[in-house]
Amino acid sequence: MVLDFKYILFDVRRYKDEELLELANLIATVFFIDKTKDKSTDLINRLKEVATKMQNLSGEDLNVMCNWIKNIVIRGLNSESKREIEDIFQKKGTVKNMVYGIERVIKKEKLNAKLEGRMEGIKEGIKEGREEEKKATLYKTAIRLLTKRFGELSEEIKSKLSGLEAETLEIIIDSIFEYENLDDVKKYI
Repeated sequence: MVLDFKYILFDVRRYKDEELLELANLIATVFFIDKTKDKSTDLINRLKEVATKMQNLSGEDLNVMCNWIKNIVIRGLNSESKREIEDIFQKKGTVKNMVYGIERVIKKEKLNAKLEGRMEGIKEGIKEGREEEKKATLYKTAIRLLTKRFGELSEEIKSKLSGLEAETLEIIIDSIFEYENLDDVKKYI
């Protein structure tokens, strides 16, 4: 037995948003919403535009549409936001209330993502600051010990030492009493 499927190719990009909104049926509404570029602003604006038209859909079509929208909206959200979206779709209410609820959850998710990003940036900045502080301390210590051991250092050696990683500066400091002259130190710089 061979299955013979037929399909209709519908290039949604050929239609203007206004044309899709005029059709005011389930398929046109799906295509209109499907043209969104991002989940936040663009999707919410499109949902607001079709909210009144969705109210005119039959009960079955409205359920299909709501399930489709829910599946689009929850993709990529964290588990807490997904639960909130599920709750919104479980409640019986107007489409406008549903859209408002979706907007609230998406905005909260964006705000939380921004805050998490800022916190990560702050933590990374603190970590980098500590590493820079450690390196500066090691540099000063290496300069002080090398100067005590071998006399005044040239600006060239100081400059090269300032470009070394903290680990290399630690090695130089730890081995300070093993060096017989500055040439022993130059192998690290």
